[in-house]
Amino acid sequence: MPTTSADGIRWDLTDLFSSHDDPAIEATLNDCRARAEAFEALKELETISETLSRVGSYAGLLYAADTSRPEYQDLEQKVEQRTTEVRNLLLFFELEWLKIDDAVVEKLLCDAALKSYSHYLRALRRKKKSLTKRILPGAVPLGGFFPRSPRR
Repeated sequence: MPTTSADGIRWDLTDLFSSHDDPAIEATLNDCRARAEAFEALKELETISETLSRVGSYAGLLYAADTSRPEYQDLEQKVEQRTTEVRNLLLFFELEWLKIDDAVVEKLLCDAALKSYSHYLRALRRKKKSLTKRILPGAVPLGGFFPRSPRR
């Protein structure tokens, strides 16, 4: 008589690892650890924001210099739309940052690893009440995490 519903069932797990002592398990865990230690979410957010600002500035200035060219207007609209799409994908970070308790935030901001981002993180916290009231699911982010270069 079977003792569990899984008696007699054998899974083929070799697509994952060859055995319980497969060296690839240790290598995979070490790789994940190294990736986690090197993970720099704020650096990536900063890079994305700066890159979007550069493209937005170019499109905006190009159109401002010659508003008679429909292709310049099309480019500006395209860049604005795509920028909004990217910022919407990253909005979760801002919202999660705002959920963190103020005491925990202060401890985090004292960490040397966040020193170069503390201005941005504090500025976002100052906007906490207005942002949480105005951001609804599916809404466009309000300004983004990092300051944008002037567009016009």
